[in-house]
This record gives sequence, structure tokens and C-alpha cells, in this order.
Amino acid sequence: TELNLRRNQVEYLSSIDTLPCLQRLFLSNNNLKTFESLDCLFRSKSLTELAIDANPVANEMYYRQVVLDSIKTLRHLDLKRVTDEERRQAWIVARKEEERAAEELRREQATGERL
Repeated sequence: TELNLRRNQVEYLSSIDTLPCLQRLFLSNNNLKTFESLDCLFRSKSLTELAIDANPVANEMYYRQVVLDSIKTLRHLDLKRVTDEERRQAWIVARKEEERAAEELRREQATGERL
């Protein structure tokens, strides 16, 4: 199943993950600004092709890696085939971010204990 929402001024997505047969979703040229606005896509079990280029979120650092790590079923992102190397890089970026967040939390907890 395919859904084309290109050029519709979409700012936030909701319940897309409840469409169990949705495989192709086209959201190019909208107004999606944050990864949070894509959150329901990250829960999708069926998406194989996704286009979200020409949205503000596509300018975020590590945009492609974050999306690929969050949606493991994707074979095409922004009309470009996803390679095994890209998947590996996405995994590495995600693990580094997790480590950074864990270290920041440890520092905050240590600071709080000293007060």
C-alpha cells in the first residue's frame, strides 16, 4: 500500500504506524521539523520506502542515520537505495549517541549527589 502526502504542509504525523500494510510513504516538501514529529513512523513494522526530503528535519545532523536506525525495514529513503554500509554507519551513530546520553546522565547524577 502507498500513501502520497507530498506538498501538504504536514507538520506532525500521528497514527501512521496503525496502517499495517503501508509500505511506501511519500512526505516530501512538507513542514516536518523534528524527529519527534516522525515518531509514529519509527514504530512502523511495514515501511520499506520513505521520502521525507525537502522537510526541515532532513537538514538535521545525522538525519539519514537516525531514520535508518529507527526504521529497520526501510530499503529506500528519499528515493535512494539503502546500502548495508549505510545501515552499519547508522548503527554506529546510534550507539555513540546512546553512550553520550548515558555519560551525561551519570554526570548529572554525580553532580546532584554532591549537592
